[in-house]
Amino acid sequence: MENTNKSIIDFGSIFAECGKKIFSEENIISKIEASLDQALATAIEDQFSRYGDTQKAIEKAIKESICVNLDLGLPSYNSVVAKLVKEKIETSIFEVGKKHIGAEIDKLLDMPPAEINLSEILEKFQEYVVDYNDDKMQGEYTCVVEETDKDGFYWVYLDVAPNTGIYQCHYALAVNNKGHIYSIKADNYGESIDTEKSKYHSIHLTHFEKLLFNLYACNSKIIDDCDGDYPTEYDRY
Repeated sequence: MENTNKSIIDFGSIFAECGKKIFSEENIISKIEASLDQALATAIEDQFSRYGDTQKAIEKAIKESICVNLDLGLPSYNSVVAKLVKEKIETSIFEVGKKHIGAEIDKLLDMPPAEINLSEILEKFQEYVVDYNDDKMQGEYTCVVEETDKDGFYWVYLDVAPNTGIYQCHYALAVNNKGHIYSIKADNYGESIDTEKSKYHSIHLTHFEKLLFNLYACNSKIIDDCDGDYPTEYDRY
């Protein structure tokens, strides 16, 4: 009888051979390397995923590198309001001040006539004397017109009190030979105004003093029409 064991496959040997190949050092290392590659790839993917630390770090770096400085120097709301209020206050003060100062200047520089008679100036002074002596019905005052050494030049001395010396009079006008005032002296109760020496001295001006100032400032011509008759008395009625 023929032996049939030769046709039987030796699976034991095959498994043994395959086991040698599978569990060989080279194969195990290869598998480990493949697994490591996959694990590394997965880890890297995770780091670069939306929630990965690397992705977050990259996003932060990008944001910082392209960050636009939007500090445009815009003032805060409070500073804007404060600035507007300040501007309004300054404008209001300027406008109100301009209005009042302008009105005072208009009064002060009320244009006098180009020519005026000396008698009119003396009448204005007499009105001032009457107002000054409001408790008296009538009285006297000082009015002296004195020629100088220069031909046509003269001084007009005025004072509310009678018989006052010319150098003690409150008011003194110097008129040249063309009829123009070239100097005014006004001693107002201890305060003096001299157009030549104290043009910018500031005191309160009466209506009469404003008239004198305007006549001087506008270079009005004074015509002596009194023929040497200069009044020194007043009567309220």
